[in-house]
Amino acid sequence: MIFPSKDRLIYYIIPVLTIGLLYFVWYAWRFYEVYAAGKPEPGIYGDQFGGLNTLFTGWAFVILIVTLIAQMFELRLQRKELEETREQIKGERKALEKSSKFMESQANIMLDQIKVDSFYRLVSLHREIVNKQKYKQYDGEGIPAFRNAYDWLAQTKSTLEPMDALIAFYENNLIDFKSFFLLTERILDYIDTEITDIEHYKAIFNAIISEHERYILLHYEICYPGTDLHRLLNKYIGFHSINFERLPEWLSDANIYNKHPALPYWIK
Repeated sequence: MIFPSKDRLIYYIIPVLTIGLLYFVWYAWRFYEVYAAGKPEPGIYGDQFGGLNTLFTGWAFVILIVTLIAQMFELRLQRKELEETREQIKGERKALEKSSKFMESQANIMLDQIKVDSFYRLVSLHREIVNKQKYKQYDGEGIPAFRNAYDWLAQTKSTLEPMDALIAFYENNLIDFKSFFLLTERILDYIDTEITDIEHYKAIFNAIISEHERYILLHYEICYPGTDLHRLLNKYIGFHSINFERLPEWLSDANIYNKHPALPYWIK
């Protein structure tokens, strides 16, 4: 149903009020004529009030109609306002969802950047430890210390079984390389648990490890199966790139490498 606008409603009310006012003036004039002609009969006089009663009854009906129209108009306005409010709330909800997604995206980007920065700080500390690494049997520090330690391992002669001799070597020399092993485990665990692009950062770490560091890590893994570092080395360090011809003969002859799953078949 279409109702008149609020501005146009007055044009409907004014004619009704004008007609009612004219009728009232006409009635008052007629009442005056009757009364001026002489004292009217009681019945005739009472009938004059019947017309007035009809007038007020008609006015009450007109006011009722106008009130109903006004209420319906107000209800329509309220309905429209509710719809506009609902649409506004929907728009605000969508904007809030977009803002929330954007903030979440920004937070993830910042978190990823923090993780990357932490990774490179760990790697920087790792290289600092490597460059300051010393080995008690030889002079010098850094990469030469790893080379000297591995050469010492390759030349080891012992009356013990090969595996026992290898473990004894690491037990006797572990104190010198303890920080190196601990930080290597920390970096690999960080890649395993915190980094999203695992393969990328795995390749970065493998690229900075020297050949003799890799030899030392390989034999550590062989010595200590079941440890966290063993699992991480097996998973993230590329032992396939080592020069198998430089593996200690006394360990190769004892088939120490045959059971190592990370080594390629041509070493076994």
